[in-house]
Amino acid sequence: LTPVVLPRFVRLERAERARILDDATRALAEPLGADSSMESIADAVGLSRSAMYNYFDGRADLVAAVLDHAGQLAADALGPWVPSADVPSFWAALSAASLRLRSLISERPEMRAHLAALPLREDDPWMDALVDNAAALRLYTGRDRPAAVVLTTALLGAVDRLELERP
Repeated sequence: LTPVVLPRFVRLERAERARILDDATRALAEPLGADSSMESIADAVGLSRSAMYNYFDGRADLVAAVLDHAGQLAADALGPWVPSADVPSFWAALSAASLRLRSLISERPEMRAHLAALPLREDDPWMDALVDNAAALRLYTGRDRPAAVVLTTALLGAVDRLELERP
């Protein structure tokens, strides 16, 4: 679902947009947050319900914007995949990426549920770069790159889901 974020929201300063999405993230992550109304989310954000509707077409669009925000924060935490020159460096880089995501979740526990709700993407530039690096290092044959991307995405997605389910 692509959120319908209205022009008034886009015109806000970046810091104010982030504050609104961060506050909405926390509100939706609280117990019963999944069932919260737009009014209760607006209260948590410190805005009126009508102001929220000036920024988002509806609750579903706000939730989709929160998920996009969570995904962007995770992508920022990961940073770009930098190709490794050798196999030990590759595994060390993958481990470091995992630690950066764990750090994000540790610092922002409200992100856990939202990150778990994100769908896996097979068109992820980070995953493409990781698979290309693995092929260059001959960690797999490189014969069926699309299958390698799908399998790597699924495997890392499963590991991420297990991590996100931990308390």
